Amino acid sequence: MNLDDVQYAETFADIEHKLRMIQTLRSIALDLIAFLAQLEDFQKKLWLKKKFVVSAHYCITLDRIIKDAPNLLDTIAANQKQWEQWDSLGMLDGNAPSPQWKEGLVGGSPSPLGGEGRGEGF
Repeated sequence: MNLDDVQYAETFADIEHKLRMIQTLRSIALDLIAFLAQLEDFQKKLWLKKKFVVSAHYCITLDRIIKDAPNLLDTIAANQKQWEQWDSLGMLDGNAPSPQWKEGLVGGSPSPLGGEGRGEGF
């Protein structure tokens, strides 16, 4: 509503009608803004919420295991899924691992896993 609308209005009722329309639109706009603010606050809470780790897959070469945690070699040897994965990746060359596979890794002789026995085949 402009000043001209007030000046040239034929009756006060016209001005009052336009004023009510403006007040109604303003009220609706403020409600809409409040709703959108709530929505954005909720989105912010979701974004800043701590995330839960569902799964993690690590690839650690055997040379690091030998150097940093040699006690894990027995656990690795006992894990059948690990051997199956190495076989599927072609790291066993179709050969079954020998009982002395750890000595081959630590001592530097050829390993059943490929490479020179220190994890270079990975």
